[in-house]
Amino acid sequence: VDAYSNGNVYIDSTANITTIGSASDGIIARSTSSSSGTPNGLGTGDVYVKSSGNITLNGSLTSGILASTGGNVNIEIEDGTISVLNGRYGVSAFGQGAGAVRVNQMEGNITSQTGIYTRNNGTGSTTTIQTAGDVTGIRQYGIYAINSGGSGDINITQIKGKVLGEIYGMYVSNTGVESTTINTAGQVLGNRRNGIYVLNQANTNNLTITQTSGSIDGNTTGI
Repeated sequence: VDAYSNGNVYIDSTANITTIGSASDGIIARSTSSSSGTPNGLGTGDVYVKSSGNITLNGSLTSGILASTGGNVNIEIEDGTISVLNGRYGVSAFGQGAGAVRVNQMEGNITSQTGIYTRNNGTGSTTTIQTAGDVTGIRQYGIYAINSGGSGDINITQIKGKVLGEIYGMYVSNTGVESTTINTAGQVLGNRRNGIYVLNQANTNNLTITQTSGSIDGNTTGI
C-alpha cells in the first residue's frame, strides 16, 4: 500500500500484507508538498495509519509501516504481527513541522532490525510512543526515538509486554527544547548494551524515567 497526497492521508488496513521485493514496504503514507503529487517533499497534511492485520516483509530496505509529513503523524496498531526480519524497521514515523509524531501499539508484535523508529525534526512538536505488546529489534534497538532542532517532548510509555533490542532496548536522543519522559511496566532488555539509554542535550529540560513493574536489564547497565 503506497498512498501520498499534498493534503491529508488516511489509511485503515485490516488486511494481511506480504511482500517479497527487496525495497517493498508494507504500508507507506506520505503528505507531499509537490503539486504534481510525486512524493519528493514533505507537505503539511496530517497522516493517519491504522492497522490490525499481519504485515510480513522479506526485503532488506523496508519498513512494515512508514509514515511521514510536516503535519501530524499518527500510527495506530490495533492488533496483528509486523514481521520485517531482514528489513530496517517494523514501524517508522517521520515528522517535520509543527505537527506531533505518535505511534500507539495496542496489541500484537513488532519485529525487525529496529522495532519502532521515530524521528521528529519539527518545531515545538511532541513525539509519543506507547506500546502494549512485544517490540523486538533483532539487530539494533527495540525502540529508537530521536527529536532534534526545535522539537518538543519525547514521551514513551510501556503499558505491558516486552521491549527487546540486540544492542539497546530503548535508545532515546532528545536534542530538542523540551523534556523526555519514559514509563515502563514490562520487560525492557538491551542484549549487548543498556536496557534504556537516554541522551538529553544542553537545550532540553527534564529527564524522567519511572518503572512501575517489570524489569529493565542490559549487558552493561539497566539504565
